[in-house]
Amino acid sequence: MFAIDFVATADRVQVTQDASLNDLATRTVLAWVLFDGLAVNQGIYSKKSGSAFILPATGDITRLRVAIDRATTDTLYITVAGQLVAGQWRCCAFTWDINVTPTTNIYVGSFTQGLAEPAYDTATDGAGALVTDAASDFRWGNNTSDSVAMNGRIARAMHWNRVLSLAELQMHQFRPMLSPGLLIWHELGEEGIGRQVDYSGYQHHGVVTGPTNVVLGLPPAFMSPAWRIAETQRRRHMAVAAGHPATRRMGGVPFTRPMPRGVW
Repeated sequence: MFAIDFVATADRVQVTQDASLNDLATRTVLAWVLFDGLAVNQGIYSKKSGSAFILPATGDITRLRVAIDRATTDTLYITVAGQLVAGQWRCCAFTWDINVTPTTNIYVGSFTQGLAEPAYDTATDGAGALVTDAASDFRWGNNTSDSVAMNGRIARAMHWNRVLSLAELQMHQFRPMLSPGLLIWHELGEEGIGRQVDYSGYQHHGVVTGPTNVVLGLPPAFMSPAWRIAETQRRRHMAVAAGHPATRRMGGVPFTRPMPRGVW
């Protein structure tokens, strides 16, 4: 599998806002990330100024921060130190629900550890209505002002309009699949640096702005069954269109037999 390498200040993968992504009172975000270097305010996900999944603005930068912009007092959760290590892959996730207390849960895992919730240095639920984010596009790898890109890679990135349980998140950590409320599912870099296909079915395809490098991402074992099926079908259709010898037509209908190893 592959990943997109974010290097320059304004690097990002951007999804144009629409009604299904706006002003969500409940949400879950999961992303496999690798930071080459850690610095304040580096962004993993953002929807508007003040609503993001990023590194802290001050203090220890091995922590993770979730901030959600609210009318009276903002939601702000910051984990204890030691969640991130430069040069190592981490699965990072958070859930948020404006109507419950606590509003926020942050989870961190790795190749060898299932997602788990760390302790928090800051846990402010906030108060007041959600400040609208309807005018803001969705971003991976930066904040909404496109001023602090993460220094590193994002491979798999997913977003739901509901709160997932820890058990559900642990399942998606290693074997993602279509599930209720899934609005965005990007396997970043699998389409090069062109359009990033949304496997959720909602056609929230991502537009790459800035990054020019696709690098190795998660090991092949992390490819989900759904992604494998979709990718196999896509490559077979491409082979049919190109007249690959492993394909032929039967009664005017494209027919594909299993292609030899190395073709897909």
